[in-house]
Amino acid sequence: MKKLIYFFALLGMAGIAACSGRNNNAALTEVVMVTDSIVPDTTTIAVYEGVLPGADVSGIRYLLALGRTETGDSVYQMTLNYLGMNDNNDTTYIQEGQWGIIKNGRILPRYSTVYQLSDSSGVIRYRFLDMNDSIVMLGQDMQLPSMLHHYSLKKK
Repeated sequence: MKKLIYFFALLGMAGIAACSGRNNNAALTEVVMVTDSIVPDTTTIAVYEGVLPGADVSGIRYLLALGRTETGDSVYQMTLNYLGMNDNNDTTYIQEGQWGIIKNGRILPRYSTVYQLSDSSGVIRYRFLDMNDSIVMLGQDMQLPSMLHHYSLKKK
C-alpha cells in the first residue's frame, strides 16, 4: 500500500503541474510525499478505489484514503484521476480535508453508516454509504444512486 500511495502522490504532482494556470473549482492542494500514510503523523484507517462515471470523460478513478492524526482528527486524501480529459490525457487532482460519520437509518432498512467528507473550509464534498467491503457515493440529497455498482469504491 505504501508504494501505491507513493505512486498516486507522484501522479498527482504530474497532474498538478499539467494543470497549472488552469482555473478550477476543485480544491487543489500541494502534494505531500509520504511513505506510511496519507499525510505525515497520520494512521491510515481505510483505502478505497474505483472508477466512477464522469460527464465529459471516460471515467474518474477515485483513490480515497481515510486516516486519523495523532491528535485524533479524522483526515482524508482523495486522488481524482480524470481519464481522457484533455485531448485524451489523464488529469489528476488531489483533495484533502476532514471526514466524519453520520448514522442514518433512513437510507437502508437497517441502521447504516455514512462517511461525510468536508474540505478545509468545511464545505461537504462527498457522502459515502458504508457497505462493509465497499462504499457507495450518495447524491446531495443523501439518496442511493439507481445503479449502485457504477458508484461504488472497493475497499483495498
